[in-house]
This record gives sequence, C-alpha cells and structure tokens, in this order.
Amino acid sequence: MTSCVSKVISNLIVMHVLLVSSGVTEGSFLECIPVLTVPRNTVWRAAPMSTLKINCTVSIPSHCWENLALSWCKVDEGNDCKPLNHSSHITTEWRKITGEYKTSFLVFRNLSKADSGLYRCKVDGRVSTISHIINVTVTGSFLECIPVLTVPRYTVWRAAPMSTLKINCTVSIPSHCWENLALSWCKVDEGNDCKPLNHSSHITTEWRKITGEYKTSFLVFRNLSKADSGLYRCKVDGRVSTISHNINVIVT
Repeated sequence: MTSCVSKVISNLIVMHVLLVSSGVTEGSFLECIPVLTVPRNTVWRAAPMSTLKINCTVSIPSHCWENLALSWCKVDEGNDCKPLNHSSHITTEWRKITGEYKTSFLVFRNLSKADSGLYRCKVDGRVSTISHIINVTVTGSFLECIPVLTVPRYTVWRAAPMSTLKINCTVSIPSHCWENLALSWCKVDEGNDCKPLNHSSHITTEWRKITGEYKTSFLVFRNLSKADSGLYRCKVDGRVSTISHNINVIVT
C-alpha cells in the first residue's frame, strides 16, 4: 500500500515538474480553453440567391489567441462535421469585439437550397472546442425578392421657386431581401432616357423605414428653380431592376 501511494506521489511530482518546466500551469492551461457562443436551436432562414452571414463568437483571454485556429463545418448524414473550403460562394470573416472576444462569420453568397443544413464552428488549440448546431434553411423563391415600387400613375407635385420639395417613392420587399438592394433617382430627358441624379447641396435623398418590409425614399429639392421642373423616377437595382412610374414636378 505504501509503495502504491509513493508511486502516485512520484508521478504527480513528475507531472508538476514537466508543467513548470514548459511554462504551463494547470490554471493557465484551463483558462486558455475557448468558449464558443452559439445559442442552442439557432435557425437562420434566407431566400435563394441572397447573401447570408451566420456567426460564432469566441471568448478567450487575449494572451491565449496565439496558435488558435477557427474553422466551419457542415454536418453530413452520418453526423460527421465536414470542413468547409473557401470559394467564391462561401467565405469567412473575423470581427474583433474586445481583446477577449472575436466573432467569426460564415458568409454565403448566392444561396441555393443545397446550402440548407446544419453548421458548426470549431476552434483548435490546446483543446478543441465545437459549437452548438446552426440550422440554415433556404426557402422561398427568387420571385418573392422582386421589389414593388409604389408611385401612383400621373403623380404631380407643384411648388414655388426657392422653396423646398420632397417627392417620395415607397419600396416593398420581404425583410430578408433588403440586402444588396440599391435605390436611386433619375430625371427623364428629351430622349426619354432616365439620367441618374447626383447628390448636391441642392438635391439629396432620405430614407424612412416604415416596417421591416416597407421603406420610403425621398428626393429632396432645396431652393427650387424652374430648371427642376420635369419627370422623375425612382429605381431599385438588385436581382431584378425595377423602375417607378413618372413623378411630374412643376415649379411655377
């Protein structure tokens, strides 16, 4: 019995000496185990052809970041998590929050239904740590992300010279389709082409959010002149370009 106890004590002493000689203590080893923050049952939904970013936050003391490697994987039918490779379709991004916190994003561009599935982030260091599952569901259709512009036909705005005028155009589109949309205003010339307007001290634009699906863009004229009279349109460029009816501005 005495020899067994002596052997255990001897082994513990040897382990302690090895840890100290390598500069690693039990406390420092344990504090360098990363914590991955991904809530249980996380679900992301997006439409085909859209862009989606899913995230995983890593927490670890700042002096432990060296030699850490974060990767993303997708769970297959055998419940194995297969590493993902970078491509023009799938990339990763890092965002530093503080010295101890960083967030990794897995970015999908031009989503397809094949991207639906279960994903995890994983950190490899002194200890490997893997997150909870993130469920990505690609649903809906390309057509649902075509914006609707609300400008009644034959809209006319009248204003006096040197006054301020705001004309408006309301855009309706499902909230998950807003990313990568660009709205602009243009003025119809004599050849019936709609020439883009540039911002200036005289002409600016404003946005007002109504709900997740509705936003209104305003074209704002300051110090109106008769040269501002004419036909205007708002235009949205995204997966499909959409242009509104004419808005007739009369300065008189």
